[in-house]
Amino acid sequence: LLIFILSVFSLEVFYLTPVFVLLTATYYHVGLYFDKKVYKSTILYFVVPQLVLMCGYFILFKLYYANITPHVGNLFTQSVTGYLSKPPKLLFNILLLGRFFTIACKEWVYGICETTGFLVAFYGAISGYCVYSIIQFRRSGTNRKLFFLFFLFGAVTLGFLIPLPFPGAALLVFYDRYTYFANAFVYILPAILLGKYLKGWPVYTILTIYLGINVFFTLRLNRYWKHSAYINNRLYNEMPAASGKTILLLNLPENLNGVPMIGAQPESEFKSLHDLFTGIEIKNKIYDVQSFNLMTKEDGAHISVINDSTIKVTLNQWGTWWWFEGHGGTSYENADFKLDLVDPGHWYQLTLKRPSNQYQLLFLNSTSWKTVNMSRLNEDQY
Repeated sequence: LLIFILSVFSLEVFYLTPVFVLLTATYYHVGLYFDKKVYKSTILYFVVPQLVLMCGYFILFKLYYANITPHVGNLFTQSVTGYLSKPPKLLFNILLLGRFFTIACKEWVYGICETTGFLVAFYGAISGYCVYSIIQFRRSGTNRKLFFLFFLFGAVTLGFLIPLPFPGAALLVFYDRYTYFANAFVYILPAILLGKYLKGWPVYTILTIYLGINVFFTLRLNRYWKHSAYINNRLYNEMPAASGKTILLLNLPENLNGVPMIGAQPESEFKSLHDLFTGIEIKNKIYDVQSFNLMTKEDGAHISVINDSTIKVTLNQWGTWWWFEGHGGTSYENADFKLDLVDPGHWYQLTLKRPSNQYQLLFLNSTSWKTVNMSRLNEDQY
């Protein structure tokens, strides 16, 4: 209970602890014939106090944070199909490593998961299995009992993710942490099946192949992290001198194939990270204008100067989109410039509100900063 009290002030996954304890106690009592007194004591001294502490948590949270909702602000804004399709999508990503498939393939699979026929079949099969397992539980063998227990653990943890955002088809890494708790239980299910129905070298062969595939994609992800860190460090350490000018960062990296990078924030995320990692404070006024997705480390943008106060910023590649403040980019205006996001997936127009010689305009292209030359009119600057 002391450990549980500490977990109350951590991630919301602690909501599931009483459920895990109750399922485990029921499994030992019903499946392994532990004494009924032990079962009652477990409920009385573990489950009930945990539920009481949870109620205290919700009361304290409501009093302290008022109208803030923990991690589920979109709880009532999604469609029923959106909710119900998440568990099968997540299973596809977890068991079949679906997030590494092509975007077209992922969109096709996710589309199937959202169809009424599939959802009826999916949840019908789960319901049927649960009813059958409960009825046959005492007569089942050890493997079947254990499989059903971990099936319920996996179902609970996947169900817990239903209100949270789904990463979609385009990016890796984002929201991967949501499945960490479910993974522990989901991966046990095929292991139990393999141990029951196969013996000897076929088991080791299957596990070795599966391990090899996981290692391969882990190394690929590590390369994305390596390349993203390389770009970030170059941007922090190789920033051109600004000589008292207002700095506009036109296309900061949001992520590399879903690996988080710098991003663009109203208070300048770049300045915070630059000052932290270099130990050198930027004294100039600085703006994160927009950020974008990188698909390769060579991605970037190019600039066209329209007149002495207006430029056009265009991504070199299609389909990588503009971002601002953690969401899709939009047009906005402040004291120093006006941004017109003409095409959220490709280009925007920026109009300066003061003479251009008072600004330093920097853009990312092929892993390094480039400086906009305002005297070069109507030509692309890379």
